[in-house]
Amino acid sequence: MRTTIVKRRILNKERIFFLACFAFGLMIGRNSFKWLSAELWQIVRQIIMDGINTSDTGFFQSYVSLFSTNFALELILELCVFSICALPFAGVFLLCYGMGIGTCLTVAAMSVKTTENMMLTMITLIVYCFLTSCCYIYQAEMVIQDSKRMLRTISGSKQRKNGLNSAKNSAVKLFCITVILSVCALIFTFFRVKLPLI
Repeated sequence: MRTTIVKRRILNKERIFFLACFAFGLMIGRNSFKWLSAELWQIVRQIIMDGINTSDTGFFQSYVSLFSTNFALELILELCVFSICALPFAGVFLLCYGMGIGTCLTVAAMSVKTTENMMLTMITLIVYCFLTSCCYIYQAEMVIQDSKRMLRTISGSKQRKNGLNSAKNSAVKLFCITVILSVCALIFTFFRVKLPLI
């Protein structure tokens, strides 16, 4: 009985849907160089390379830039709470994020010049992308739960107290996600600025 409950928590429908959206986006991004025109691919490649290798930029400036991007994405995903169609919106978000991750990893793999740089670049990027992706997927599940809870709270006044308690718990979890994203940005910025990834 306990094993069944654990499996349901790990493999719930929302999580499977979000993982599928992210994985599909990852595959699209991985093969983006095949369907993008040569000119557009060069533009995308240059943008990503400038973002990865910022050895000429100050540490603080690079960190603020990366964390601001992470926080903006977190905020966009959180806004789905106020939508009745939170599930498809969150799925589209993860699809697009997966496309960005796939494209970024592809550009990094094609741009490194030595074996040492390839290992360092790919390990750094994969760890960073894995941790941030886990944060956004977990947040997407929170968004769906909060959206459903908000609708129940609006429709039934008896559940308002439980709704407030759940909102506090969600705020604490969201703060933890922000802290994790901040730490990820800090560590990745260190490698970007201190070490020549590409």
